[in-house]
Amino acid sequence: MKGKLLISIFFILLITLNSCKKEDENPNLSSPPIITINDPSESYYNVGDTVHINVLVTDEREMHDAEWFLILSPQNDTLWNQRIHSHATEIIFNTYFIIGPTSDQQNVNFIVKAENAFSDETSKTHNFIVNNP
Repeated sequence: MKGKLLISIFFILLITLNSCKKEDENPNLSSPPIITINDPSESYYNVGDTVHINVLVTDEREMHDAEWFLILSPQNDTLWNQRIHSHATEIIFNTYFIIGPTSDQQNVNFIVKAENAFSDETSKTHNFIVNNP
C-alpha cells in the first residue's frame, strides 16, 4: 500500500513539474533601428548641385550595419552607395554627392537600410527630383 502511494505521489509530482515549463525570461525584445535622415532634405536639386548626406541610425542595443543608396527612378540605376558595419549603438553617415549630368528631369530615391545585431531591419526613403536646366 505504501509503495503504491509513493509511486502515485512520484507520478503526480513528475506530471506537475513537467507541465510547469519555465518561460524564457529574456525574450528578444529588440525593435528595429531608428533612421533619421537630416539631409538630403530638399525636394529639388539641379545638375551640379551638392547633395549633402547626413543620416543617423541608432539602435537601443547594438547595430550590425547600415547602407544608403542614391537610385535613379524608374531606371533603378544606382548612382552611389555606402555601407558601414558597426556593433556600436549608432552609425553616422556624413558625406556628399555632386549630381552629374542627366537627361531632362530625373527622379532620384535616397534609400537608407539598417539592420541591428538581432536581425531586425528597417528602411527609410527620401525622394527628390534633379532638374537639368
